[in-house]
Amino acid sequence: AVDELGKQSALSYGATATAQATILSVSVDFGDYDFGTFTAVQSTISTGAVTITNLGNVTQRYQLKADTGTVNTPWAIGTARDNDVVVMNGLFNTARPADADFAAVMSTMTIINAASGAASGNFAGDQTGTNVPVAALRNLWFRLGMPLSTSATDQQLIKITITAEQAP
Repeated sequence: AVDELGKQSALSYGATATAQATILSVSVDFGDYDFGTFTAVQSTISTGAVTITNLGNVTQRYQLKADTGTVNTPWAIGTARDNDVVVMNGLFNTARPADADFAAVMSTMTIINAASGAASGNFAGDQTGTNVPVAALRNLWFRLGMPLSTSATDQQLIKITITAEQAP
């Protein structure tokens, strides 16, 4: 560009670049889910999926974790059912999975974030929680494994946390 004196700067020949902010955002369309009352030691699979949508501006990978949400609960989240220990599994799948689908991959959530994997990886059914394109939907299903015995007499709450990170 030429200024009012007819002079031109070398800067005028340079390229201009702007940085785009990375936005990580997810929408979870499901609030609370009630697995119901259990009278025996058993596992159950949710009857509906939680739909997760990538609302960010980059491809994302989801991390999952579970924790007890009841104050002073005797329950703990574990990798194997035990006395006062529940197992919470998660699986990305288009339709309601079977027990075998949860067992086919690492689907157990713990109190520490675990990153979703690609096909046959963590939490991966026929969908994955990794390399999720902008605006893409994923269905997340849960399986709850009840404790072998429990000292809890009140309804118990399990919190599921879904964290988005930019896909590597």
